[in-house]
This record gives sequence, C-alpha cells and structure tokens, in this order.
Amino acid sequence: SRYPILRKERIYYESFANGSAAFYLKVGGDTLLVINNHLEGTHLSEEDRSSYKAMLKGDMTRDTVRAESAYLVDKLGQAAAKRARQAEVVHQYIVSHSQYPIIVCGDFNDNPISYSRRTIANGLTDCFVAKGNGLGLSYNQKGFNFRIDHIMCSDDYEPLRCIVDSEIDCSDHYPVLCWLKKR
Repeated sequence: SRYPILRKERIYYESFANGSAAFYLKVGGDTLLVINNHLEGTHLSEEDRSSYKAMLKGDMTRDTVRAESAYLVDKLGQAAAKRARQAEVVHQYIVSHSQYPIIVCGDFNDNPISYSRRTIANGLTDCFVAKGNGLGLSYNQKGFNFRIDHIMCSDDYEPLRCIVDSEIDCSDHYPVLCWLKKR
C-alpha cells in the first residue's frame, strides 16, 4: 500500500485454505478500513469441470446428466454453505467497525446474486453495480464465466467508475478496478 498500514487483523472463520483480513490505513488525516477476502472455493476438480462442459455440449446420456448434475449441485451447495458462514462473519466485522470508512474487496468465489455476496454487501455500495457496465465477468475460465470478484464501499466514498480489465491475462481472474471519491 502506498498508505501507511496502522494495523492489520485476521477475520477468523473456518476455512480449508481461504481467509479475510482487515487493514487499517492512514489516508490523509483519516483511518480507512480495507477488508480483503478470499472466500471458500468450489473445489471442483478438472474432472468435475470436464463433466460440466460435456453436459453443456450435450455429450452425455440423460441418466449420466442426472447423476452428474446431482453430484455437482451437492458439491457446489457444500461450498456455498461454507461461504455463507464466512460471509456472515465478515459482515459482522463490518457492522462492528462501521465507525470507519470501509472498502471491502476480493475473490468471493460467488456470483452477484449469491447469499454470501448479498450478506457482505448489506449496507455497502457494490461498486460494479453502481458504476460498472455489462456482466463484468472476472473469472475467465472457458465455460465458467462469472463475476466472483467484488469491490464495495461505505457511504464515505462515491464510486466514479468500475471496470473488469480483461486485457490483463496473468491469472484465472481478471482484475476489477474501481475509482472512488471521498465524500
């Protein structure tokens, strides 16, 4: 950060290999709270992804599609339940520190209409919804195109512009960029 970090805290919740952290930054004469998140992934294997793509192409029998669909729904449901609990912990942290201007960002591993995204966004402005255009696809794997990376801010900031930069291709995610103005 180009701004001095006054302190940092881990936001504790159960996870296999993910986490959230709060950074208190000195910005001008203010303390800004930035919460960065990497919520639970789907843990889909390459085989799971291949099966999903085969289903989309119609390359499976009806019985196989039924079985594979049930398997994938169960696996995705388990991951969503973990993210829901993680999102509730993050939201509680936001509420209990609302005396600070807040920016929340990161890889939520969940889409814009998901419970986890809505829970964390409660009381905040979703910058892409406010100032972005189009679908804002930030996860760029073929057959799996979603906006799962999010930036939100408290009313202390006004989003001016928010984009997904699909020109930067060094990860399975495109970066989400947002310009904010202090109110």
